[in-house]
Amino acid sequence: MKFRNKANQLICKNLFQELSSNKDQVIYTLAREDNKYPSIYKLYIESADLVEYNFATKYFENFQHWKKICQLPVFQAYISEWREELELLIRSKALSSLIKRSEQSTEIAKYLLNNNWVSKLHENNPAVNLRGRPSKQEIKNHLTLISNNALKEQDDYERIKNL
Repeated sequence: MKFRNKANQLICKNLFQELSSNKDQVIYTLAREDNKYPSIYKLYIESADLVEYNFATKYFENFQHWKKICQLPVFQAYISEWREELELLIRSKALSSLIKRSEQSTEIAKYLLNNNWVSKLHENNPAVNLRGRPSKQEIKNHLTLISNNALKEQDDYERIKNL
């Protein structure tokens, strides 16, 4: 199977181009666009699956495999960002649909006019959320994401410089 190694253990980190130590096991990239491999980010966003079950069973061995990948410390920064973006995408589409339907429904129009959707939309937005200092885990996830991006940029720079 493509999701298991010769010892029949689930492959997790090595499935991703940017995290793999064994390039023969790579089947996805963490990049936002496809390159040599399909972008798991793109597949995740296109699936529009907030529960992640259908996504997991389509692109991984099963849901347990996906959960194991999501628990990898190096992957947590990526998935938390993707989950937030997917939620915003779905909320945006729903809000657009409500705006279109508000012309025929006074209840929907009242809902929109009273800004009932605003507090929920900005609940997790750090720029709007005045709850105080971020947790250590949030800081760690953000720093991991920044350092991973810096490493990717440095690798790209070195590769281009050597051309």
